[in-house]
Amino acid sequence: MQDGATMTAKPDQADGFARSFARELATGLRHHGLLFAGGATIFAVGYILSLMSGHLLAASPLGFAVTYVGIAGLIVGLAILLYKFFAMAFVERPERPLAELLRWVRYDILSPPRLANGTNGMIFVFLLMGGFTMAKNNVSRFGGFRWDTELAELDRLLHFGSYPHEWLQPLLGHPWVTMLIDRNYVLWFPVLFASCFIAAFQNQRSFMRHRFLLSLLFAWGLGGMAMAITLSSAGPVYFAQVTGLANPYARHFAYLRGVDGLLELKA
Repeated sequence: MQDGATMTAKPDQADGFARSFARELATGLRHHGLLFAGGATIFAVGYILSLMSGHLLAASPLGFAVTYVGIAGLIVGLAILLYKFFAMAFVERPERPLAELLRWVRYDILSPPRLANGTNGMIFVFLLMGGFTMAKNNVSRFGGFRWDTELAELDRLLHFGSYPHEWLQPLLGHPWVTMLIDRNYVLWFPVLFASCFIAAFQNQRSFMRHRFLLSLLFAWGLGGMAMAITLSSAGPVYFAQVTGLANPYARHFAYLRGVDGLLELKA
């Protein structure tokens, strides 16, 4: 009889977990309404631009999700697991470490509120980043790159008649310093998705979490998409090709090519 009771407890627990997750997910849908609306708008604009240009995003949403959530989940998962190991070893000191680890995973990491928040939050991130990527890939197809000359001149004006790299070269123009800056720069991608993952999978729908996701919407939607289209420019690397003028950054790129031949830059 006792064994039978034990056997029926597991489906009950699973059913209770499913109901709790569904309830938290439904509540979260209302809480994330503004984010979903903004993300869906960004995605729709990017998709329409892709249709108009005939240049649709090659990667599928499923492939995008599996790749980047997998990367973020791996980075964050390993980090929090390492943190838990150190906490158990030096602070908590449980008598049964494995049991404590399983309890922590079951009731904290895999809690219904956290999983529901993460599901809603990452859906928003996929909509935002998918729409941004499609729009970014089509900037050159809607009016071309028009602002390189003006932005380069503004850059020089703001820095008292010299370009920023000319001011910084004496300080940072050393191969090993440049290499460290280069390695730091390429970290932006995993840092971005790890940050989104951490914010999305918070256990509580806090004001700080919502503000982070809302800031992401405005930063990438307005700054990264609307302004990128309105003030479209190819950037210093392609200055000569898009303007037909001499590249004022040519000496800087000659220096970077020299560093690349020595230390192999990544960016």
